Amino acid sequence: MKIVTLVENTCGHQDCISEHGLSLYIETEKHKLLIDTGQTDAVVKNAEVLGIELSSEMLPTALSPAST
Repeated sequence: MKIVTLVENTCGHQDCISEHGLSLYIETEKHKLLIDTGQTDAVVKNAEVLGIELSSEMLPTALSPAST
Protein backbone atom coordinates (compact mmCIF):
# COMPACT_ATOMS: atom_id res chain seq x y z
CA MET A 1 0.00 0.00 0.00
CA LYS A 2 1.17 3.48 -0.88
CA ILE A 3 -0.12 6.62 0.89
CA VAL A 4 1.04 10.05 -0.28
CA THR A 5 0.06 13.36 1.29
CA LEU A 6 -0.65 15.70 -1.63
CA VAL A 7 -1.83 18.74 0.33
CA GLU A 8 -1.67 19.77 3.97
CA ASN A 9 -0.91 22.84 6.08
CA THR A 10 2.86 22.50 5.74
CA CYS A 11 4.97 21.96 2.66
CA GLY A 12 7.03 18.77 2.57
CA HIS A 13 8.48 19.35 -0.91
CA GLN A 14 9.88 22.68 -2.05
CA ASP A 15 7.89 22.69 -5.31
CA CYS A 16 4.53 21.77 -3.73
CA ILE A 17 1.76 24.09 -2.59
CA SER A 18 0.54 23.99 1.01
CA GLU A 19 -2.90 25.15 2.15
CA HIS A 20 -5.49 24.54 4.84
CA GLY A 21 -6.98 21.08 4.30
CA LEU A 22 -5.77 17.57 3.64
CA SER A 23 -5.48 15.57 0.42
CA LEU A 24 -4.28 11.98 0.39
CA TYR A 25 -3.56 9.66 -2.52
CA ILE A 26 -3.90 5.98 -1.55
CA GLU A 27 -2.89 3.17 -3.89
CA THR A 28 -3.19 -0.59 -3.40
CA GLU A 29 -2.72 -3.44 -5.85
CA LYS A 30 -6.38 -3.16 -6.88
CA HIS A 31 -7.46 0.41 -6.16
CA LYS A 32 -6.46 4.06 -6.40
CA LEU A 33 -8.24 6.50 -4.11
CA LEU A 34 -8.08 10.27 -3.71
CA ILE A 35 -9.35 11.87 -0.51
CA ASP A 36 -9.37 15.64 -0.97
CA THR A 37 -10.49 18.31 1.48
CA GLY A 38 -8.22 21.01 0.07
CA GLN A 39 -9.48 24.45 -0.91
CA THR A 40 -8.09 24.83 -4.45
CA ASP A 41 -6.61 22.82 -7.32
CA ALA A 42 -3.33 22.47 -5.39
CA VAL A 43 -3.97 18.71 -5.27
CA VAL A 44 -3.67 18.51 -9.08
CA LYS A 45 -0.54 20.66 -9.20
CA ASN A 46 1.16 18.79 -6.36
CA ALA A 47 0.34 15.40 -7.90
CA GLU A 48 2.06 16.53 -11.10
CA VAL A 49 5.13 17.68 -9.13
CA LEU A 50 5.30 14.35 -7.30
CA GLY A 51 4.79 12.27 -10.46
CA ILE A 52 1.37 10.90 -9.50
CA GLU A 53 -1.09 10.56 -12.35
CA LEU A 54 -4.64 11.35 -11.26
CA SER A 55 -7.31 9.91 -13.53
CA SER A 56 -10.21 12.13 -14.51
CA GLU A 57 -12.56 9.76 -12.64
CA MET A 58 -10.84 10.75 -9.39
CA LEU A 59 -11.45 14.48 -9.81
CA PRO A 60 -14.51 16.71 -9.99
CA THR A 61 -14.94 18.28 -13.43
CA ALA A 62 -13.73 21.67 -12.16
CA LEU A 63 -10.37 20.19 -11.11
CA SER A 64 -9.69 17.74 -13.91
CA PRO A 65 -6.38 18.41 -15.73
CA ALA A 66 -8.22 19.12 -19.00
CA SER A 67 -10.08 22.04 -17.43
CA THR A 68 -7.15 23.64 -15.59
